[in-house]
Amino acid sequence: MALLCATLLSTYKLVQQPGRLFENFAETAMSISSLLSLVTCKKLDSLIGHEDNMLGRYAVRRQFVASWDRQGTVLLVLVNIVWLCKAIAIIVCMYASEDTFSCHALFAVLAGLLQSGSYLAFIHCDFHAMVFLQIMVDRWTGRFNKSLNCTDGARSWNTVQALMRHVAQGVESSFLAVQTSALIILLCCAGRVLDIIMTKSGEAMRLSCMLAFLEVPTLVMAFCALILFGKATAITEKSVQIPNVVNSLLVKPCMPISVDDQAFVSFIQNSCAGVYIKGSRLNATVLMNYSYLCGAVICGLFTTALSMHQ
Repeated sequence: MALLCATLLSTYKLVQQPGRLFENFAETAMSISSLLSLVTCKKLDSLIGHEDNMLGRYAVRRQFVASWDRQGTVLLVLVNIVWLCKAIAIIVCMYASEDTFSCHALFAVLAGLLQSGSYLAFIHCDFHAMVFLQIMVDRWTGRFNKSLNCTDGARSWNTVQALMRHVAQGVESSFLAVQTSALIILLCCAGRVLDIIMTKSGEAMRLSCMLAFLEVPTLVMAFCALILFGKATAITEKSVQIPNVVNSLLVKPCMPISVDDQAFVSFIQNSCAGVYIKGSRLNATVLMNYSYLCGAVICGLFTTALSMHQ
């Protein structure tokens, strides 16, 4: 309910404050993405939302829960630092733009803290799940390197790819919402810079530059979402390289190549393991296309605006 109120407030500010159009639009996108993620977070909660979850049981059984928790703690600290910077920016921005302190301003600050905290919370949850997948694939490779048992390797690989699909299905809704809002935030930041360059001068420009600088934490949050995209892509690429690693491990000096070993390599390759979001496999090509799209749109905005300004 509180997140819904924050979303409505962001939408209201979008209409009532045309001078902060880009900032309010970015906050609205962030609020809507957090709200959509919250509505569809039941699967995510079943993965990492309580102590006795499926991923935790698997990590305990495979003895990498300590490494997973350690990386999760580091991620949590970094997320809290970003949220603290965002909180400071929200408060400073309120004092810089408001002549008098009011209950409406206080409510706006609380709403901003809530929506940014929710947004970063979902980024952290998705990151935590992706870290699990990365460690799981690395541990499978290490276990197979010790045993070189194709039968046990095939059985455990089935579990690995099944967990990959299950985790991807659990995070796909929040993943898509976060990535969409990150793209909108990047476009809004580019629009804000163009607005300062083209329409401001003198004291108004200095104030606008200061307020724009306070949006840097929001930009960092968008980049965190893009890093999450890269993390998911890295897991898929790691899975793609697994057949090559297994093939090199199974080749023995002065021994003919075993047909059964090559069948096992083909089995892993044909499994097409990786991170799938809404049926689409996230690989390096998808990440590059997404990056090119962001860069092309932002460069197009700058080129068009500067040509019109001249």
